[in-house]
Amino acid sequence: LSTSEGGDWHGNLFRKDSLVAKILQQEQLEDSGRTRRLIASKLQKLEDKEEPEFLFKHRQSVTAVALSDDDRRGFSASKDGGIAHWDVEIRKAEKYLWPSEDVLKSHGVKDPQGQSNKKGKVMKHSKDILALAVSSDGRYLATGGFDRHVHLWDTRTREHIQVDIALFVVVVVCRLQVQERQGTSEIFSGSFDRTVKIWNAEDRAYITTLFGHQSEVLSIDCMRKERALTVGRDRTMQLYKVPEESRLVYRSSTSALECCCFAGNDEFLSGSDDGSIELWSVLRKKPVSIVKNAHTLSALKKQVELNSNGVMSNGQIDSSEFKASSPCSNAQSWVSSVTVCRNSDLAASGAGDGFVRLWQINSETKAVAPLFDVPLVGYVNSLAIAKSGRFLVAGVGQEPRLGRWDRISTARNGVALQSFKLTS
Repeated sequence: LSTSEGGDWHGNLFRKDSLVAKILQQEQLEDSGRTRRLIASKLQKLEDKEEPEFLFKHRQSVTAVALSDDDRRGFSASKDGGIAHWDVEIRKAEKYLWPSEDVLKSHGVKDPQGQSNKKGKVMKHSKDILALAVSSDGRYLATGGFDRHVHLWDTRTREHIQVDIALFVVVVVCRLQVQERQGTSEIFSGSFDRTVKIWNAEDRAYITTLFGHQSEVLSIDCMRKERALTVGRDRTMQLYKVPEESRLVYRSSTSALECCCFAGNDEFLSGSDDGSIELWSVLRKKPVSIVKNAHTLSALKKQVELNSNGVMSNGQIDSSEFKASSPCSNAQSWVSSVTVCRNSDLAASGAGDGFVRLWQINSETKAVAPLFDVPLVGYVNSLAIAKSGRFLVAGVGQEPRLGRWDRISTARNGVALQSFKLTS
């Protein structure tokens, strides 16, 4: 090669190496949560004919949904004890079968109520599932419910593995793949006994209990840095720093917090029973931004109509016109679920008002701006957004997750998927 050709060759090689290094560095920053991907501005608004697709039907209200890290598989659980995982691409679903009572007892299950029937046998295992989470490597599935147990499943064989016993009603469980100890996974479970417990999935062992809440724990979310974010009926959000053995307490001055999730390493998102959505910063004890009346009913009745198939036409809601006309309408306006596309500015919230609302989180202005709505009839008890931002999964039901104080008869119990188009 001549000097000029050799110089060009080395220059091209250097540029390619620099490009690869930048891509790897960007991926590392995104995985660690140090940078935020701008996805919300690329999201195209849905057309009038675009409606969510139901992937899987459950007998009763779906209480929890989760996606695997590669977004290829999804998991769902319902009040009737049904557990399913489904392939997002081919839309094929497979059910998990509960083992016999003898097998459950051999795995560590105890009588949920401490009582026996007239024949002296242990009462049938309670199968009301309220929480579900999948490990980051996709190997394990954890479920919790009214039976005071945390159940562990093998996703490859769909078989029941182990049971960990909590104290009272397990409401939420969340899986965490710990970076500092590769090859191990931890389960964070929150319950009605006001505590958060940590379990080791690999060793099938209890680790420790985290205290702090003065009332029932309603929601929990985790990050890779061994951080657990919880909300409870005591109107507080608490951030547990497990390695440091410390916690931060954030208080809501107006209403009880129903759900929460991480919006980044230093930001959180929560939903309240007064219909508000709050954005929090780790540096402030009060919300940095509040969206009041995020899910409304009066404006909904004016601007949308119910189709024959139970799906509402798409449209925007003017939150300022909301006026609660009855206790049921109040319940349907409670923000029952929030989620964030990991390490991005895209968020979503759900209630019982007939819509899943999408939001854009601005880190600079600390504001939450509405994007558009996804029509979906029923109580949206759980949400998950794919890492790519190309689709959203919602667990829907006729009843709220934690009670039966209202019922939407036109809703379908199942898992709904809404695909999105992103601009280049």
